[in-house]
Amino acid sequence: MTRTIRLEHVLKDNTKDLAFGLDAWRTDWSDLVADRAFFGIDMDDDVWRFPDALFRRKTTDALRRIDFCRVLPEAWLRNDTRSETLLRRVKRMVRVLAVSGLSSTRKTSAKGTSSVSRAMGALTLVTTAQDLLSAVKALVEEGLIDFTRSDDCPDGGPIFSHLDEADFKIAWEAGGKHFRAAFNRLCDVRDRGLLDDWVSFARPMEVRPTRSGANATEVYDDAYFTDIIQAALEWSAIGADIGSIVQNISGIDSDGMVASALADARRKVLSEYRGQTFSARTIFAYQTLFADGPLENLVDTSRPVDALVRVFNTVQVSNALLLTVATGMRPAELDDLPRDCLAEGPVGPILKGAAFKTADEPHGDPRDWPLPSRAVEMLRRQIALADIVDPDGLYLWVDPPMGHGQDKDIPVSVRMRDTYRCLCGPDGVPFAVRGAVTVYRTRTSIARLLALSVQGGPHILYTVYGHRNIEETMGYYRARGDFEQELSETIDAVSTALGEDLISQFDDGELPARTARLVQTTLDTLSEAPSLRNGPDATGYDRLADAARILGTGVELVRPGVLCTARGTGRGACADASGLREPANCTDGCRYRFETAIALQDRKIRAEAHLAELAKLDRSDVFRYRFARDGLLAALGSFEGVLGPYRTDARVREVFSLFDEDEIYVLCENHRITFDLAMEASS
Repeated sequence: MTRTIRLEHVLKDNTKDLAFGLDAWRTDWSDLVADRAFFGIDMDDDVWRFPDALFRRKTTDALRRIDFCRVLPEAWLRNDTRSETLLRRVKRMVRVLAVSGLSSTRKTSAKGTSSVSRAMGALTLVTTAQDLLSAVKALVEEGLIDFTRSDDCPDGGPIFSHLDEADFKIAWEAGGKHFRAAFNRLCDVRDRGLLDDWVSFARPMEVRPTRSGANATEVYDDAYFTDIIQAALEWSAIGADIGSIVQNISGIDSDGMVASALADARRKVLSEYRGQTFSARTIFAYQTLFADGPLENLVDTSRPVDALVRVFNTVQVSNALLLTVATGMRPAELDDLPRDCLAEGPVGPILKGAAFKTADEPHGDPRDWPLPSRAVEMLRRQIALADIVDPDGLYLWVDPPMGHGQDKDIPVSVRMRDTYRCLCGPDGVPFAVRGAVTVYRTRTSIARLLALSVQGGPHILYTVYGHRNIEETMGYYRARGDFEQELSETIDAVSTALGEDLISQFDDGELPARTARLVQTTLDTLSEAPSLRNGPDATGYDRLADAARILGTGVELVRPGVLCTARGTGRGACADASGLREPANCTDGCRYRFETAIALQDRKIRAEAHLAELAKLDRSDVFRYRFARDGLLAALGSFEGVLGPYRTDARVREVFSLFDEDEIYVLCENHRITFDLAMEASS
């Protein structure tokens, strides 16, 4: 499978072209024309078309080329001297932009954070150049380009450097988002002396660059996001049946059939289909707008095959949406997934793909994403669906079946936005009314939920999303302006609920002794325990509620049944070399670890599993036997709560009686305590 290559890697490998590009602003024009190392482009050509290998496979032709004549007003003739001068100047500027960032150490994004910049991708270069042409054309039409002045460029006079802020605003508003996003990059190019035709004042702040779409990076509200995911699950679930219908219809022998007869045959196949969970008359829970109204099923419509194609698209983009939720992939990573992307990893199924944004290799860095079981099931359905429609294809996402040419060559990330725009909820309200459904909104929304619910969320997201720095990650969190307030309110509510649950378990006597002491200490700091149960006092102050909040604030839920009290510089057993706590590495012996009744129930389940395995194993199988025995010791702990009966359990006594002195000697402290408690009870 062919991957795209980054523009910067081609330019870095061609030192001659890099040198020409860095000095393109001042080099004599005839020398630039003679040099064809820049992808074979003739600088005299008014249309530059870049090689297909620089773009994702479904990038349209209009986004692979730059038509410089767009900069000329209608009244200007191409063979005018002023037209030639202006075109040469803009071409030089684009040539410099192509190599900008390859030797810079200045961050060129609008965020202004400090890090090493990168060269533009080919698509970004083309779209930036197109927006640059629009900005320059607006200045030309306003008569703001001064051909009488001179600067380092041999062709014409300055376009930008002589403008004041009021005049530059014309270019700013006409240039579009890619031109605005390139402002800092052009400042960097100016400061490095690569060109001198750029403004000297700060970037205008009243217009912020955004991604396409009215709310393309704004987080979904919780109710809407729930509906989106529920809709995706509903549509994804019928993928196998939709594949079967497509297969049945595609299998019709259409030789010699007129169009009307073929349509009748297809309708007959549709109406007779009965799947395990879906038939052509099944009413869709989340309906898609089609023809004159919502598409309720595949039969009761005047164009059943068109409806089937719409349903096929909805199923496929729903699978893509669920995969985005599970992995946080970017559009390019999602669109170019290979058909054989599902593989078995060290601890379960993984998704194999490539990451491009931070890649240092031309074909991207290989990337593996761990997958939850629901995503694995969905991915297998999508692979089966793709195999039906395009058996010899290399990619996971396929074009619609049955010759709908107008729907071909559209990336699945774009289909997602367009398809869900036509979707309705059970209340009949179109999703379009509630905002666009895009890959970036989904990434940002998942980031917010992770920040609100998971300990160490920013660092987890920084790794999973493949960001260059933690500031970029925090930008996702702050996509909604009230994030800090929302986070504070969520933490307070979760802490109070956690504290209330601990107090309830304490009152019922279900907590392990160590955790019970923690709760008792907190209660004692406020008042004698009986007075806490009297409800709010005359001023409305509720001591018990306050105790719950304080108790919940002092602990973090690592996983169900396991709490952590480490704060600030506290480094538990899970901390890495930098001091960052890693909840996944939480171990029994950590002094910050506390357990609840749920953890004891989990220990009981594990103890029974280890006892069952030990009953089947022979002691000669030393490795497996000791592994199961150590697991039993860890599960039993100090025999608290529901584990108490195991202290005198005959099965436990039999296992422990088989220890020899050398094995007892090498037991760790916690396991030795468990062993001694059991042996004391049996003596």
